[in-house]
Amino acid sequence: MKTVCVLLCLLFSMTLFPGCSEVMQQMETVAQQIDVEAVVTEVIESIDWNELTDYARQGYDALVDHFPALKGDTIRSFLKENGLQLLNRYVASSDDAMQENARKLGQILIILNPELTDEVQAVISG
Repeated sequence: MKTVCVLLCLLFSMTLFPGCSEVMQQMETVAQQIDVEAVVTEVIESIDWNELTDYARQGYDALVDHFPALKGDTIRSFLKENGLQLLNRYVASSDDAMQENARKLGQILIILNPELTDEVQAVISG
């Protein structure tokens, strides 16, 4: 009887631990996205609109040279995957500062991911 109980406990723990590691990985992914969003928000709030339009004319290299936080692959992929959702959240806000941040984020998205230009323009103008 003890052997059966030990085997059942062992079997239960073998099925439990892989599930735990999967949950931990998902939690780490969510935590990384929150960190990335915080970095993006901080950069957006620190950028002056006129300064950003100058970087838009100069291109990607000028923007990431002045704001190195935007250069990382993690930030760039986060913005490519989640930037439009974040932009929609900013546009939906009635706060003037959030509207300004939406314009800035839209411009950053266009600079970092030019293939999103049409989608960004649709969100901002819509």
